[in-house]
Amino acid sequence: MDDKRIWELNKVKTDISKLQKEVKMLESQRSELEEAILEELSEANLSLARTNQTDESGKRITVSVNTEVVANVNDWAKFEEYVYENRALYLLQRRASNPSYREELAAKGDIPGTEPFTKRRLSLKHV
Repeated sequence: MDDKRIWELNKVKTDISKLQKEVKMLESQRSELEEAILEELSEANLSLARTNQTDESGKRITVSVNTEVVANVNDWAKFEEYVYENRALYLLQRRASNPSYREELAAKGDIPGTEPFTKRRLSLKHV
C-alpha cells in the first residue's frame, strides 16, 4: 500500500473541508445581501433594478424579483392521503430513501422496480 496516496487523499479532503467552510460563509453573505436587496426593492415598490456603474466590458448588472409557488407541507398525513386518494404520485419527487430502502429490502426481500446497488466508498480517518 502506498502511504503517499493516502496522505495525498487526506490533504485533498482537508482542502475540500476548508473550501466548503469558505463557501458556507460566502453563501451566508450572499443570502444576507439578497435579503437586503429584496427589502430595498420592496420598499421602493420595484421588481427590477439596474446598476449605474458598468463593469470593465461596459455592462451593467440588473436584478429582478422572481416568484414561484412551492409546496410547504405542514401536515404530511393529509398530504399523503391526498396523493394516494387522487393517485397523484407526480406530486412527489422521484428518489428512493436509501435508509428506508435498505430496511425494506432486509425485511421483505426484493422490491419491485428496483435493483440493489452496492456503492463503494473509501473512509479516511485519523487514528
